[in-house]
Order: sequence, then structure tokens, then C-alpha cells
Amino acid sequence: MRRAVLWKSMVRIVEATGGQSEELRQAAYVWARHRHMLPFAAAAFCALIVVGFLAGFETWAARIALGVAGAAVAVNATTEYRVIGLTDQRIVVARASRIRQKALNLVKVLPRDVRWERASGGTIVSSNWHVGEATYTAPKVSEIPMEDISYQLRDL
Repeated sequence: MRRAVLWKSMVRIVEATGGQSEELRQAAYVWARHRHMLPFAAAAFCALIVVGFLAGFETWAARIALGVAGAAVAVNATTEYRVIGLTDQRIVVARASRIRQKALNLVKVLPRDVRWERASGGTIVSSNWHVGEATYTAPKVSEIPMEDISYQLRDL
């Protein structure tokens, strides 16, 4: 179901941006964190602990819970969600929704000779990829599409 929504939304974007004769070969849902994500999260955490103190929260547990909630909001606000699609003519990067795996609008078109390789790191549920100048994190469901795009780009 999610894959079908992702695929249909990416086909719509490819067709809307002048690719009526293009065929979508692969699409992957990824995200990137802002390079200052950790300082933003730390600042939000500390600021909300102070707000909790000034608002009269009696226990440190309540203040810390408020700080953690603020840090979570800061992390989410500094995350960019994208869908990367490979067509037979170009690589399309689209802005994606935060909740549904759906492409919303075109962000940029990458050249076919873009740097595309697996990065170090990753976890059991995600892997990191260098795509051009950006480093994206792909969930496990998008790992196979990312590898497939990598192989297709090597074969060109």
C-alpha cells in the first residue's frame, strides 16, 4: 500500500515536470537531518527545562520530560523528507510528506553521473547513502530501491 502511494505520487511529479515520455524505474523514500540538528535539539531541551522551572513544574522529572518533548520537536523540525526517483532520463528529487510516504513537489533534478554510494553507519532499520553532496538515511523498505538505483547508474 505505501509503496503504491509512493510510486503513484512520483509518477505524477515526473509527468508534471515534463516527463510524459519518461518511465519511472525506481523510487525510494529517504530523509536528511540538518547539519545543526544536535545543537538545535540541545538548545530546545535546555530552554524548555528553564520554561518548566519558571512555569512552576515542581519535579525534575516533569521538567526533563518537557525538555525531551521540545528536543523531539526540534529534531522533527530539522528533518527534510525526500523521495528520490530514477527515470530512464534523469534522477528526480521531490519533497515528501512527513507521515505518508508520498512525493509532494519537485525539489531538484540530479545529473546522471551524481555520486551515489552507501555511506558508513546505519542501523538495523536504516542505512545511510551519499547522493551528490547530501547524505540521506533510507529506511529498510527503501534500501533495496536505493541499491537498485546505484546498480542502474553504474550500468549506464
